[in-house]
Amino acid sequence: MTQELTLWFLDMTRQRLDRWQWQPSGWLITQYGHHYRQYLRPSAHSPKQAQLQLARQLYYRQPQLRALQEASYRKGINLAGVPWVVQLQLTGLPGLVVPEWQLRTWWLLRFQHSPVTREANHTFWQRALGNSKTPLLAWPSEPPVMKRWLTVLTRLHLLEEDEQGWHWLQTPQWYPDSERKLQQFDDFLAMQRVLEQRVSPAQPNI
Repeated sequence: MTQELTLWFLDMTRQRLDRWQWQPSGWLITQYGHHYRQYLRPSAHSPKQAQLQLARQLYYRQPQLRALQEASYRKGINLAGVPWVVQLQLTGLPGLVVPEWQLRTWWLLRFQHSPVTREANHTFWQRALGNSKTPLLAWPSEPPVMKRWLTVLTRLHLLEEDEQGWHWLQTPQWYPDSERKLQQFDDFLAMQRVLEQRVSPAQPNI
């Protein structure tokens, strides 16, 4: 698992190199420099709270969601009923201009009714992350938020990789509204259990 998503950050002012290893409970951070330190930066993401916040933001027509809301309506779907899967195992990567769940939702709107070619997928993430400012020493060839998202979809057997890219086995379920989505929170828990069975957390180096 540690090889699946490991990032390196360089802090020149402190003469320190940080290694970030993703795991479902957060980031395991190892700091190298004048002093060695290792600790867990826990994920603060609460899917239910995030859903309630989304419902409030849509009710008050928050400007930062307007474009995504309009794009959803053009597809005949309600943004408040965005699939639970977009809130599963977010990386929590710092420096993203657009929240990660919104990036995933934009991706779904773009690809949910068509095959996902490698070229189109690459172009999407290149544009989506163009303004992000993450202090990476070396940005990997596959952006971490993209890699995690595709991993979630394939491990849940929603998406399958092929020679051209990926194709859908089953598209994620949108809900009519926020209330009915919250009533189906068991869907989220079931998917979470599947993912937790397939990954093992990174262990501190002692």
